Amino acid sequence: MVLVVVSAVGVAQPQFFEPKEGYYKAKGAKVEAVWALDRASVPEDGAVVATLMIRGATNPREVVRPELAKLAAFDAAFQVENLPGPPPAADLAFVYRLRPRNRGVTGVPPLNFYYLNPAIRTGNPFQLARARGVPIEVTAAAPKPRPPAV
Repeated sequence: MVLVVVSAVGVAQPQFFEPKEGYYKAKGAKVEAVWALDRASVPEDGAVVATLMIRGATNPREVVRPELAKLAAFDAAFQVENLPGPPPAADLAFVYRLRPRNRGVTGVPPLNFYYLNPAIRTGNPFQLARARGVPIEVTAAAPKPRPPAV
């Protein structure tokens, strides 16, 4: 949504609002978002550790962790558990344990990660750093051991 504001000299200037979804308060000239997984294959009853790496944010202590469990694409495919990550530094890392809900899961979905580029004076200062989806293979669960005979 764009709101047009008329300045004191009568020139119309667009005023932009922060995105409703995918904006996690990051700022910088060039921010990147990338998924890193601990494995490419996971059993149906197992989990994959996924790390969302954010590079280039100039305000790492202010960036908010994306709540994947509240995003439809992640909630439909995984049970999401937030794991502790390293303290904020120049490069951020948000760590998650993702348990596939079924064998039909084919990958970690992409994630839109908007950031504010304060250097942009004309046009929309909110830019998109999209973490591309990563394919994974969900295999059959390991057979359960038989209970001891009574």
